[in-house]
Amino acid sequence: MLLELRDLSVCYGRIQAVRGANLRLEAGEIVAVLGANGAGKSSMLGAAAGLLPVESGRILYEGRDVAGWGACRMVRSGACLVPEGRYVVGDMSVEENLLLGTVSRRQRDNLDGIYRLLPMLKERRGQQAGLLSGGEQQQLAIGRALMSDPKLLFIDEPTLGLAPKTARQVLELICALRAQGKTVLLVEQNVRQALRISDRVYRMEKGRLEERGGEKTVQNDGTAFCDF
Repeated sequence: MLLELRDLSVCYGRIQAVRGANLRLEAGEIVAVLGANGAGKSSMLGAAAGLLPVESGRILYEGRDVAGWGACRMVRSGACLVPEGRYVVGDMSVEENLLLGTVSRRQRDNLDGIYRLLPMLKERRGQQAGLLSGGEQQQLAIGRALMSDPKLLFIDEPTLGLAPKTARQVLELICALRAQGKTVLLVEQNVRQALRISDRVYRMEKGRLEERGGEKTVQNDGTAFCDF
């Protein structure tokens, strides 16, 4: 088991955003967490990635309880967050943004691999990141996370605000990452597209998680369906 959440709870003051969440993620999987705005999905992901404090429960990463480690230590251990909203630095170049994802000098050598995977970034490496389209900025955010050569990617709402064709391209990129051996915990609102690429799915509602993978089936046209 690469990642396991056990009875995880996350609070903002008196507001409980995540309530006793349980989740498992095997190496090489894409697991999607689906739900409406305000369900607690991003809070759960932020806690798992070390960005938010844990009220109670455990976060087991490669068998170790990492609750309280913090984001920097998680990245150094091979787990990295691609945040909702991309958060690229608009007045810095594409390449400068990519280099922000490194935690050691030797990881600068990963640039060539990122450019092979995402040739658009190489073409625009000297361009200001703020001038990229939404889809291009999402590629940049994923590429920045890949600079640390993570085993596990937490990806939060990667298709938010994107046109349908661009959203499909971003999700195809996530599939390509899994083919390269990456493991992905994906938070999405685009149910149809997320179901198409995920191995298992969880539904989140009012801070509570429920696995729905057993109800996921593949239809004759090759699309996935899950009764939510």
